[in-house]
Amino acid sequence: MIYKIVYGKADAESFAVLGKYANKIPTAKPEEFESLFKDLYAQLEVHDGQEFFVLKRQYHSDGYFFGFGDKVGPIDRNGRRYTFWNTDNFTHHPSADPLYKSFPFYIYVSKDLNTKYGCFTDYPGYLEIDLNLNNDNTLTFKSKGKGFAQYI
Repeated sequence: MIYKIVYGKADAESFAVLGKYANKIPTAKPEEFESLFKDLYAQLEVHDGQEFFVLKRQYHSDGYFFGFGDKVGPIDRNGRRYTFWNTDNFTHHPSADPLYKSFPFYIYVSKDLNTKYGCFTDYPGYLEIDLNLNNDNTLTFKSKGKGFAQYI
């Protein structure tokens, strides 16, 4: 089953699900997923004079993060930060990020294989996702705007 969680108020109306399935995705509250993760906070913050919506999430067990399309780096994305911003970067090199397209979707699998879920962040603008960069079992989602939706 797929659930939609809305954080804040998104600046743009973006719909990950269209057509006959658009009204069949139930909306959920973050508390319903506490067996998988716990949201520590979701709030507007100002960084370098720009407003961002930041979601900080803690996950419960060591594991692996797979996904994000053709981002460079190891297959396990744990411990890395990714930028999702569609741009044509003519100075691209093998460790550069971002590329031409964005796939803000990951699959998490715990090391004991008991916990698994996928997460798609629906936001059409600038987005950063930090996957346990500080080795503290936290994820950070940061958008240039006032909110976004996620599908779990």
